[in-house]
Amino acid sequence: MNNQNNIIMLKNRIVLFTICLLSSYLVMAQKNITEVQFEKDKIILNGKKAFDYRKEGNNYAILDLKGNELITGEIRKNDKGKWFSIITFKMVDKTFSNKKIIGRNHLIFALAEENVFQKNLKINKEKLLEFIQKYNELDK
Repeated sequence: MNNQNNIIMLKNRIVLFTICLLSSYLVMAQKNITEVQFEKDKIILNGKKAFDYRKEGNNYAILDLKGNELITGEIRKNDKGKWFSIITFKMVDKTFSNKKIIGRNHLIFALAEENVFQKNLKINKEKLLEFIQKYNELDK
């Protein structure tokens, strides 16, 4: 009887381990972007150049590979000396600000975390609009 209980416990552990392994695989498989890199004039996602980047002073632009501006941003200090940014998503004509998302790096990491980038490295407009609605502090 004791040996039979050990076999049942072992089977249960194998099943539990398999479920955990599959769950973690499914969670990872849902993320389109798993690697983000920045260079002076480009943004690299999953090892491939996805966007061009241009910066002049406190203003920046994220462009598609054809040179079209997709996102523009301006970084400023408020009356209390804290940095903030005003971001314009040109592809959906929306202006955005969030105290935790300042500059290109914060923005790209936040968009990747919310799965706004598709596997083909393009921006999903529907997910972008959801992101803006969820995190935009301008209208709140």
